[in-house]
Amino acid sequence: MPRSVKGAAAGVAVLVILAGCAAPGSVTPATTAPSEPSTGYPTLGPADVASEDLDALVDPEAREVVPTWTEESRRAALDVAMAAMQAWARPDLPHEQWWAGLQGYLSPGAREVVVLTDPANIPVTTVTAVQLPDEGETAYVGWVEADTDDGPWWVLVAWQPDGSWIVDRITRSHEVTR
Repeated sequence: MPRSVKGAAAGVAVLVILAGCAAPGSVTPATTAPSEPSTGYPTLGPADVASEDLDALVDPEAREVVPTWTEESRRAALDVAMAAMQAWARPDLPHEQWWAGLQGYLSPGAREVVVLTDPANIPVTTVTAVQLPDEGETAYVGWVEADTDDGPWWVLVAWQPDGSWIVDRITRSHEVTR
C-alpha cells in the first residue's frame, strides 16, 4: 500500500475511534453555518420577550426614583441643611475637628471647595432656623434659607438617588449662584 493511502487510512481510523468515544446523542451535526459571529451571550429582540415579562428582567433596585416634594422630603432636606449649617458655624474649632463634623453632609464637589475654608473666618456662630421658602421647579435641588446670628445664609441641598439629601453649597446669597 502506498504511504499516502496508509496515512489516510490511519486518519480515518482515528476519527472513527474518537467518534465512538462520544456519548450517544451528544453530537449534533451543524445544518447551516451561523450567519453572524457569536458574541458569547444570547441577545433578545423585541419578539423574544413578552411585555408582561419585561418587568421581571429589570432590577427594581436599579430603577431611578424621581423625587417629588412631599412633607417627608421637605423635612429631610431641612434636617440636612440645619445639621450642615450647625456643623459649619463653628469658628471656635480647629480645622480638623470642624472638617470632621461637616464633610459628611457635603457633596463631593462641595467638599473640594469647603475643605479650603478656615473656620476661624466664618462669621456665623448660631443657626436659629431653616426654611424652604421656594421649592423651585424641581425636587432634585432646593435652596434652604438659614436664619443665623449673621443674617440669612443659603444652603443648596441636592437629592440623591437613594432618597437622601446632601449639601452642595453654603453661601450668603443664593441669588448670585442661581
